[in-house]
Amino acid sequence: MKKIIQIIAISLVFTACNTQVETPVEKSAENPAVRSVEKTVEKVVEKPDPSQAKNRSIATRFYEEVINAHNVEAIDAFAAPTYLEHQYDTHYDSDRKGIKKAFSDYFTAFPDMHVKVNFMMAEGDLVTAQITTTGTNTGPIYGQKGTKKKFEINGVDIIRFKDGKVEEHWGYAEEGKLLTQLGLIRPLVKEGRKEQREANKRKEKKVFPAVSEVK
Repeated sequence: MKKIIQIIAISLVFTACNTQVETPVEKSAENPAVRSVEKTVEKVVEKPDPSQAKNRSIATRFYEEVINAHNVEAIDAFAAPTYLEHQYDTHYDSDRKGIKKAFSDYFTAFPDMHVKVNFMMAEGDLVTAQITTTGTNTGPIYGQKGTKKKFEINGVDIIRFKDGKVEEHWGYAEEGKLLTQLGLIRPLVKEGRKEQREANKRKEKKVFPAVSEVK
């Protein structure tokens, strides 16, 4: 019995001597892989560029202080002297003077014209806004009398800023939907065909002058 106890004691001592203390797991902050992920997260949640926030603020003010307030003269405070308009409209010039004339006509045609900004994004020197425009056509537009009909269309504005001023604008709207809601599709198509016929007559007259003119 004494020998058995001695054998058990020796076994326990041998086991204790061969037991290794586990090394603690490396801290996450010291782990290169974990630290890389943390840096990526920090970059994603970093504060936005101050200039982008400023451009967003200016764009928001333009919708409120110019369009919704129907203040054409305020355009000079937002648009640069070298402003360039890319939204296609043959009725107006593409400079700052042209857009002032355009908005003046719009406010006359739609006295209750209003723009709602659904969302806005900024990247670099560009601001993009998705908008909904509403109004009632009580004044003349595109040579046609007011229809007294309401409209609601969606559109996208892409605005480029430089030194706190709008340098360029690209606009996309539901023009076809607008003219359909106002009932102007057929009148404008008819007017367009008339203008085309007159243009063709002027061209033919220039190419083939009348006998009296030749003499």
